[in-house]
Amino acid sequence: MHSRNMVSPAILLLALGVLPELSITQPLSIFQPGSPTSRRALPGPKALNPSKNAPSQQQLQAAKLFAQAAQAQRSGKIKVAIGLYQQTLKTAPDAFPAWMNLALCYQAARDNRSAITALKKAMALMPKDPTPVIQITTIYLQENKPGEALPFARKAVGLSPNNPQTHFFLGGCEAALKHYATAEDEYRQCIRLKPDNAQAHFNLGYTLIEQKKESEAVLSFTQAWQLDHRMLPALANVAFIQQQSKNYPLAIETWKKITAYSKDNFGAWFNLGICYQLESDKSKNNALQQEAITAYIRCLALQ
Repeated sequence: MHSRNMVSPAILLLALGVLPELSITQPLSIFQPGSPTSRRALPGPKALNPSKNAPSQQQLQAAKLFAQAAQAQRSGKIKVAIGLYQQTLKTAPDAFPAWMNLALCYQAARDNRSAITALKKAMALMPKDPTPVIQITTIYLQENKPGEALPFARKAVGLSPNNPQTHFFLGGCEAALKHYATAEDEYRQCIRLKPDNAQAHFNLGYTLIEQKKESEAVLSFTQAWQLDHRMLPALANVAFIQQQSKNYPLAIETWKKITAYSKDNFGAWFNLGICYQLESDKSKNNALQQEAITAYIRCLALQ
């Protein structure tokens, strides 16, 4: 069996979009800040904000419709929520949270075009808030349209340069477009601002691999693994790099570690067998040949 037949681990995986913390998923409340990054009060109609003056009937109606829409959204009644947000916006067309929540409902209904339209309305109302810009970026990335996401990702960085989220998404766009050096810079900036972002370390490793910086990639993948032991593809990439560089003893130890965490991982057992076999051939150690056979038998049991 030759190494070219190996089942390679996820060395080309790049998660473009998506850590739970990086996009808005819950409806905004009337008196809550509109952005997890800006932490400032919303503008918008007086009906949606505290006011010294007594609210008008129109303002009270807008607030009532908004509350009903948010409740429907939280209850998963997306079509009902869309209708209620649309009514809210007829009464209060400059209500930033209503546009944001309407966009979320459209996304839940798999109507991304309408979601983007609503988010652009929100952008026009609060041009310095990166939240709707980030949300548009995530939609395009989830649709595998990094070219369309790129200008929004760049805009988000310009609006919020000290926000690790914006650099993460811009790095994802640049990597998907094969601008690996630029992507590396963005992921490093994200990590500088949020050192415990395991996914950023993993994606940085990917960009380094594409630039043939294998030793640096090993450090990035290892850091990702140390931050989150669920991130087995990071450890698999370390093993694969070791294997490709013919450092079979190190690769064996890394593949063994993976099989300890994922006992039914066919690819890990298969590559472990290959490394045992190649090291046996190299060192003339028959005991390693037996270890290779044991690993291959485990593979057969998993098929």
